[in-house]
Amino acid sequence: MKKHTTSEILDSLPPSDTEAERCVLCSIILAPEVRPQLGFLKAGDFYSAANATLFEVLMGMEAIDGVLLVATLRASGKLDAIGGLAYVAEVIGSVAVAAHAVYYGRIVRELALKRRMIYLNCDVLKALYSGRWSAAKIAEKQRRRLNEIFSDGDDRKGIH
Repeated sequence: MKKHTTSEILDSLPPSDTEAERCVLCSIILAPEVRPQLGFLKAGDFYSAANATLFEVLMGMEAIDGVLLVATLRASGKLDAIGGLAYVAEVIGSVAVAAHAVYYGRIVRELALKRRMIYLNCDVLKALYSGRWSAAKIAEKQRRRLNEIFSDGDDRKGIH
């Protein structure tokens, strides 16, 4: 296993899988009845802002198909922001069946948790270097935030 330097790690993109994200979205479009099974996901779990927006819109729609999705995005002024019709078509073509929606959703969630842990640990490093708090106080704040991350997946509060 190759050892990575700190700068290599900090310069890396956070863990994500936009293909799995698109597969979740496509599954919802193909089979809206999977939405309750994806209750463990939040828009903030998606790395791609476009995918987060699509997820939020899809979870709020009463009836779903490609035409209704485009109309809803257009009416809300979000169609261009997510990449337009071309991106919606790309998402719709991501999977042939919705059978693996939960599987893809678990991938998205796991990577979101890893990103949140990375952000938290960057905050821990900043706090350690600042000398503002004792190591015990920083560790206590880190433990509390880890518990929050795994209990509700709350977005990047940090340890401040």
